[in-house]
Amino acid sequence: MAGIGFKLKRILSKEFFLTDLTTFLYSVLITAGPWVISSISLLIIFKFIGVEDRFFVGSTAYSFIFSMVLSGGFSFLIIRVVADLTYEKKYAEIYRNYSGAIILIFIISAILSALFFTINDDYTFQQKFLASYLFVVLSLIWTQTIFLSATEDYRPAVFSFVSGFSIAVLLAYFLKKLDNGTLISFDVGMGFILFLQNIYIVKSFKRSGKPSFYFLKNLRKYPQNLFIGFLYYFSVWIDDIIAWFKSGEILLPGFRFSSMYDLPMFVAYLFIIPALSMFVLQIETEFYLEYRRFFMNLEQNKPLRNIVLQKKRMKDSLLYSIKNILIVQLSAAFIGLLLSSIIGENLGFSNVSLYIFRLGIIGASFNSLFLTLILINLYFDFRDIVLESVVLTFGTNFIVSMITFEEVPGLGFVLAFFLGTLYIFLRFYRRYKELIFYVYITQPTNLPKSKKKILKLGEEA
Repeated sequence: MAGIGFKLKRILSKEFFLTDLTTFLYSVLITAGPWVISSISLLIIFKFIGVEDRFFVGSTAYSFIFSMVLSGGFSFLIIRVVADLTYEKKYAEIYRNYSGAIILIFIISAILSALFFTINDDYTFQQKFLASYLFVVLSLIWTQTIFLSATEDYRPAVFSFVSGFSIAVLLAYFLKKLDNGTLISFDVGMGFILFLQNIYIVKSFKRSGKPSFYFLKNLRKYPQNLFIGFLYYFSVWIDDIIAWFKSGEILLPGFRFSSMYDLPMFVAYLFIIPALSMFVLQIETEFYLEYRRFFMNLEQNKPLRNIVLQKKRMKDSLLYSIKNILIVQLSAAFIGLLLSSIIGENLGFSNVSLYIFRLGIIGASFNSLFLTLILINLYFDFRDIVLESVVLTFGTNFIVSMITFEEVPGLGFVLAFFLGTLYIFLRFYRRYKELIFYVYITQPTNLPKSKKKILKLGEEA
């Protein structure tokens, strides 16, 4: 994302209010464009077109949630490989890994869909096919967006999502009275997004060579990244899944929902968009430059005083960026809490749902900071710290939600990301103080293994 961030900074350097606003809006589109466009489109379909098809509701919600978990689980592993290949300018290899990732995600998502409808065999073949298609395509779309970030251009992703969801909404209006018409419309729109993004990726990286699964081979080098991805995304959703069974209802066979919990938590997450946008503008630009200079000083064996000075500059830039992100997130959370009663009244929240909504805003704010610190730690390759943090967050959310959900729904979510944020910050702070020493001791020596036998005292050669 750094390349995109620098392009936005060039716009911002013009120092006009309108360019500041434009740059921020662009940043919102980059970080949350697909999410916002998806949400608006579904809202139009449900509220204005008036869809009451329960199977459409269940299949779209489950497809969105579990496609994010599946693709997100692999995302931290894939992103690391794409970053390495981008740094080495091996663009043909990026495309080969893109092909391999698409094949892998397709196979896994198809198997999961088949298992789900084998267990829940209460639907027609058409319903099973359309729902499975949606889950598979969404999983592939989220995987594509990882590789699109390497092109350093945000426009294709935004254009494809606007086009695809526009098609879905228009078709839903005309086909809503047809059996499974809304789901067919949605499938066509998602397929169009997949098609457009694939064209741009092929054009950007020059199609060549057979599919590569090199990113899977990197499990030996980055084994923590796979666990980080799955545990982080399950940390986000585990309290919702618990809510389905603790306070939810069966919408259809295989589909559970908690109406009092799901919508308030979903709306609460909208209040982290400004902070995520600030991440692109701050961490991926100013801090990134200082970070690169620090490691260049190390690589070039500059004098220790130069390295220490650059470390201080990097620290100052990092603290400035985190401060800005924190201010934006606190402001967004304050506004959300201030307007919570009005928002809840317009969305028809009960008193319990309103309480969950307020807790959700606080928890989502901690999650925003937690994700920021995860990405900062991965900049420095502190994978052990990140893995410990996501294990703590997932475990806390799961255990506390299981124990306290009936009395205090949402407590597990808030407590998990608060503790996760506190833990990862303290661990990072301690590691950063010894950063120069840590970097040196973790470098490979490249010395050949000795072939000499070490003899015990008194043993003959």
